[in-house]
Amino acid sequence: MKRAKSLRRSISLRVYEEVSMAGKTVAITNANCGLGFQVARMMALRDSRLILISSTKESALKTKERILKDKAFPVQEIERAIIIAS
Repeated sequence: MKRAKSLRRSISLRVYEEVSMAGKTVAITNANCGLGFQVARMMALRDSRLILISSTKESALKTKERILKDKAFPVQEIERAIIIAS
C-alpha cells in the first residue's frame, strides 16, 4: 500500500513539473485554508499570477499577505482577492 501511494505521488509530481505555470493566471477557490491554500502556495512557487477566491474579505486579504510575506515564493503577482459571500 505504501509503495503504491509513493508511486502515484512520484508520477503526479513528474507530470506537475513538466507543465510550466510561469506567467499563467490561476483562480483558486477557498484559497484561505486547507487544500485551496496549499494550491495557492504551490502556484505561487511556480511563478503564477493568482486570483484568490474566499468567502470573506478579511480571509482573502490575510491569505494574500501570508503568501506575499513568505520569502520562499517568488510571487509574480496576486491580481485580485475576490470575495464570494453567500
